[in-house]
Amino acid sequence: MLDEGYLIAPGALFHATRQPCTLMRINFGNTQEPAFWRTWKKVVKTG
Repeated sequence: MLDEGYLIAPGALFHATRQPCTLMRINFGNTQEPAFWRTWKKVVKTG
């Protein structure tokens, strides 16, 4: 998503133990923008 101007990070970077996990950290300020969700759907589809 960085190519589209959005930075996301693995949740483990923000967890006290930094153990691998399936969580994702997303800036919720960006989630108010419809463009974010269009990009998210595109990235998830192409996996």
